[in-house]
Amino acid sequence: MVGRCKPASQKNQHVRSHVVMWHEVNESNEVTFEDGIKEHRKDAGRSREEIERLTVNEDLGDLERACLFLTANAHPLQQSCAIGKLHTNLKEYGAKAHETIFPIFTASLDGYSEFCQIQAAEALTSMLQDESLSKEAPDWFFPTAFHMIKSHRSPDVMHSWLGTMRALVPLIPQQMLKEDLLQLALAKAQGEETSQAHSVSCNIFGAIAPLLDGKLIMQTYLHKAMALCQDTDTEVRTCMCEQLDPISRSVGLNTFMIFVFPELNELLKDEEPVVQAAAIESLVRLLDFLPPDIRQTQVLPSLRSLCDEGSAAMHVTLARLLGDIIVKMVPDLLDDDAMLLLDAYKGLAQQSNEEVRQLCAYNFPAVLKTIGARKYSTLLHGTYIQYVQDASPIVRCTAAACFHEVAKILGHFSVSNAQSKAATYTAMIPALVQADKSVSSTNQWRMQRCLLQAFPLLPEYFTSDQIYDNFVPICFRYMSDGVLPVKISAVLALAVFLRNNCKTQQRYEMSQRVVKEFGQGQSYWSRLLYIDFCESMLRVASSRMFKDNFLDSAINALQDPVPSIRMRACQTLNSLRTVIRLPDDVALLERINHLATQRLNDSNREVVAAARLASDNQKRVFILDRDSSYDHPSAQDEYEKMDKHREDEEWNMLSKEEQEEKRRMDDSLQRLKIESLRKSSADITSGRSSIGATSTSDSSSSNPSKKGSTSKGSVNGALKGIPRSGSIVRTKSQLLSSIPPGSAAGGAALPSSGSNSLSAKRGSLPIGQKLSPSSPGPTRKPPSVPSSAPSPIADGAPSKDQVPRRNSTKR
Repeated sequence: MVGRCKPASQKNQHVRSHVVMWHEVNESNEVTFEDGIKEHRKDAGRSREEIERLTVNEDLGDLERACLFLTANAHPLQQSCAIGKLHTNLKEYGAKAHETIFPIFTASLDGYSEFCQIQAAEALTSMLQDESLSKEAPDWFFPTAFHMIKSHRSPDVMHSWLGTMRALVPLIPQQMLKEDLLQLALAKAQGEETSQAHSVSCNIFGAIAPLLDGKLIMQTYLHKAMALCQDTDTEVRTCMCEQLDPISRSVGLNTFMIFVFPELNELLKDEEPVVQAAAIESLVRLLDFLPPDIRQTQVLPSLRSLCDEGSAAMHVTLARLLGDIIVKMVPDLLDDDAMLLLDAYKGLAQQSNEEVRQLCAYNFPAVLKTIGARKYSTLLHGTYIQYVQDASPIVRCTAAACFHEVAKILGHFSVSNAQSKAATYTAMIPALVQADKSVSSTNQWRMQRCLLQAFPLLPEYFTSDQIYDNFVPICFRYMSDGVLPVKISAVLALAVFLRNNCKTQQRYEMSQRVVKEFGQGQSYWSRLLYIDFCESMLRVASSRMFKDNFLDSAINALQDPVPSIRMRACQTLNSLRTVIRLPDDVALLERINHLATQRLNDSNREVVAAARLASDNQKRVFILDRDSSYDHPSAQDEYEKMDKHREDEEWNMLSKEEQEEKRRMDDSLQRLKIESLRKSSADITSGRSSIGATSTSDSSSSNPSKKGSTSKGSVNGALKGIPRSGSIVRTKSQLLSSIPPGSAAGGAALPSSGSNSLSAKRGSLPIGQKLSPSSPGPTRKPPSVPSSAPSPIADGAPSKDQVPRRNSTKR
């Protein structure tokens, strides 16, 4: 058997063996696939004796296997695998794993490859962050880490184990700090030691300083640490710069000014740029530790001279840190001194080095926040315009990325006066339209998508008329001509525009255009995009708005002649069922279930698979929804509340005039739909119906001549399985599952109840309510909505000229 090590719970009584090859190191995240491939090729050329040597008993326990793999003569990949499982073994076996594994691990660590030694350090460091491990874990790890930093190692290995030691320092007793680490640091700080030993000493001095008393630091190693600031090796001086912050805070301000600050000033003037950069970073970290007078008299002159006379590398460091410097220093400086720092910032912003300018642009919001919005126009506006017009695209991009922060600080768009606010936002429309023209004339589809992804935010700032006139045409253009990712973004933007539109006529015209050009489009890709649009509408709008405008065409997609569209439509089946209101929409539910059953017997196997998956998902939801053990409200109830809230919002967006117009339009569409259904019913009766008319008949009533009346046989057939007394159907899923596909075909459909709100809670009927020809079912109406509109895109929907035109004044 070649593969991963089997856990103890899966072992059987048969003794087998396998060769531990590169496949086993999948347990370790640190070994790359390429490393495994190389090792696999090496193993493929090994002799029989070598393979026998690498063969181990498969029934070894986890700890026994770890001990075998952690030995010095084990294969490197075996060692890596065992190191990767150290955390798991310690977590599972605790002290037993430590007693069994760590003696072998510590004794063999020197013989591991550099890769395994670094992996071991990183493994111990990550385990120290796991609070579920034994509290004794730091005591277990300390001897190993201490052993690794005592002797000479490669730079990468030493760096990793010093990181482990820094993670251990806060977790070990003070006695270990003083007797072990401090003594080791003092020994390695001697002048005759190597530069690596001096670097180890610097790291230990800085790591233990926050945990020791300041007097003890002064008595034991402060002078040695300051001597290391003048070490001949650049790496040691750089390392010591990084330790000045914790040492200074531990010894206090007075000691800092006497012993540390002079050394820091010398490091700021170091001949090596890397040392200078480390020194200024240390100084910036210490700014909040220093009192204002020292910052003004001692620090400010040094910073000003560095900005004027520093090297190019120093300018990069200053540009990166100048935002923090200004934030920490300017509030406590006099105006003249603050201007010195601001002038230094402006000087760096005009450097020829592109990286320096980009870093200055990145820090601009911090500088502006410190200086204040009142002084922006006189002190910083020219600098920001310079960033916006910079020759480097990186600088311009950085300025654009921080624009929202700049606008927030300046309060550009927080205008209280409604007229001024409208004027401010209106002035942005030409720029947005021009941005579209710029990106639409290129093949940069990512830029086009980026622009469209910002469109859903526009209803917060622009009126419905402005969006309808300027941005809706852009969405339709990209939906017709864009590449697929751009089309998807345009679809979502248009759905948001339609949902948030406050004009009834504009809502209707956008809906009709979507249905005509895409839902009923000639090309298959347009009909396919219509399904994406329906999904977007279901995410942003109420089910009422979707059902009234888009449901019929979405259902028609289930019988599209193109298999790809039928398959895609099957993926939306359960979403379509969420807009159903029972008992009003029994006919629609029959039609959906009937077509879903047809797709289960489709001639295309991909369509069948999609339909079967939708059916399985519906059953799964149905089973969960029936579970009465949950005390909290069901997901269906939460959806009902959210949907009702959306519907009320969509109604309240309309003015009183628009609401009246909506009622008139709904009444007209209701009459036209009933007339169309009468004609379809007559065609069916006389045998003159076509396939399309038959489909319409299946999804609507055959005799809806009286509004609100139903056929007794139709209702009994459609609601077959619903309890008539003694109990009540509580969930929508139970109703959906109890209605067989096509059960009421040929029966009279239930017309809309006339409510503009949720007509009835989906899947539930009030106790005592009987369905009869004179009682079409309960409804739930908002106070201001006496009537409802059926789908304006159903068969027989009016043309644009037949729709009542709006004659009210603009909102």
